[in-house]
Amino acid sequence: MKKKKTIIKEEWIKDYVENNGPVNILDVKFVDAYIDEFNPKHAIQPFGANKCKELGKMLSTLYNDNILNRSRISIHGLGYDYPNWVYVYEKRQ
Repeated sequence: MKKKKTIIKEEWIKDYVENNGPVNILDVKFVDAYIDEFNPKHAIQPFGANKCKELGKMLSTLYNDNILNRSRISIHGLGYDYPNWVYVYEKRQ
């Protein structure tokens, strides 16, 4: 059984995706909004989105629970510290 706090966070993510469209862990606006709302452990980055492992885990759980769809997009060439691709999460149709 999920904790009440986890359910609240999941609902917040679902509402955010519903109102703002697809998200990913490199989306500065999305990550900052989550951090501002819940103040989870996170690492400040000099540029780009701050790192928040909790948020990545929450998105993965919502995908595994068939609540969000997930696909990969290429982001190759953005810079030294960026991966070549990232998962994008969107509302399940």
